[in-house]
Amino acid sequence: MPTPAEIKIKKLRLSFIHVECLAAPLRTWPSPEIPMPFLLSGPLFQAQMNHALNEVEPYSIPWIKGEGRRFWIRYIQKNSPTTKDYWQALVPLGYQSEVSPIPVWTDGTVSMRAFLYPWGIASVVDCVMNCAAELKDAVRLAHTIRRTAMFRVDAGTGTRDISLESLNDLGMDRVRGAAYGPATEKGQSGDPFSVVTVLDADGGDETQVVEEGGPVHRFLEGLVGWDSKWETLVLDPLKDSTVKIKKSPPGHLLYAGGRGRVVWFPGHFLSKDGASPHTLWCYHQNLMMGSLQVESLGQIAKDAASALDEDQTLDEFPVAYGDCVQFTAGILGRVNGGKNTYRSNSLRRQVQDSFKDEVNAIRKKSRPPMLELSP
Repeated sequence: MPTPAEIKIKKLRLSFIHVECLAAPLRTWPSPEIPMPFLLSGPLFQAQMNHALNEVEPYSIPWIKGEGRRFWIRYIQKNSPTTKDYWQALVPLGYQSEVSPIPVWTDGTVSMRAFLYPWGIASVVDCVMNCAAELKDAVRLAHTIRRTAMFRVDAGTGTRDISLESLNDLGMDRVRGAAYGPATEKGQSGDPFSVVTVLDADGGDETQVVEEGGPVHRFLEGLVGWDSKWETLVLDPLKDSTVKIKKSPPGHLLYAGGRGRVVWFPGHFLSKDGASPHTLWCYHQNLMMGSLQVESLGQIAKDAASALDEDQTLDEFPVAYGDCVQFTAGILGRVNGGKNTYRSNSLRRQVQDSFKDEVNAIRKKSRPPMLELSP
């Protein structure tokens, strides 16, 4: 079994998902005037999705170049979905972001994608980090990218170097202004949800279980909790931080925290003999897309749970808002139950950890009322 010093991380993919809820226009009657009025209407949203399917810019389907397409096919559960199917599944529109960051940090690449939902906007900042680092050093590099590393962008008045947080703020500001108007204030948002995949490493052994409390365990915790004190934290038992995955080698782990996931599948590392160059990339893409969708649906569930008084019903709100809340109640129930949608214990845990109470609240208000989520 390789010692910790013999394990060298060579390539990491880090995706940071940000969601901003801007549901007030959707639940306001009459609908306010906004630059993208299709966000406030089911029929208009479907028409815009049809344009996106026909590659009419700046809008796009969310599976650009096929990335993440498997998730969306299994999520929708239709072989030839119509635009109505996309609407009822609350599939977002991709939006061509004007922000094209260039990494100033270590060797790697970065991209930024934006998504439009009827109740808000979302972005994914996707970084690939190339290195040759021991476990601790790889976590430190990843923390540097998230906290202090610089990204070069065109800020409209020339290029400047900004942090990941500022990069996300800049991108979201531009998308929010384009969708809802430049005077629109920032909506409700929480901490980003991260998905990290070790794409390649030397020394990983898929036949050996990860040592409880050992270096790999601490490495995974450092990349899921993003705690600055990750090197000295008392670690929770592995069983409490591990998401059950399909039958796989004993050394494979999908590690979970409240706001993130880390994929450690040594048997699929790029430099392994016979490893497919696509396996981990596609797994990451599907997990990222699923996490994005649950995070986004969870935000309208939170908004509705707060907006609905004890005596109110969904019928008292505009049709599009009521439909989105109704669809969300059903979708997140299916995700939680693992039925008739993309099956993933990671997504189920995400619902349970972050949105269970809000989903149960809107399921009680649905038409007809739905049962509470199973624990």
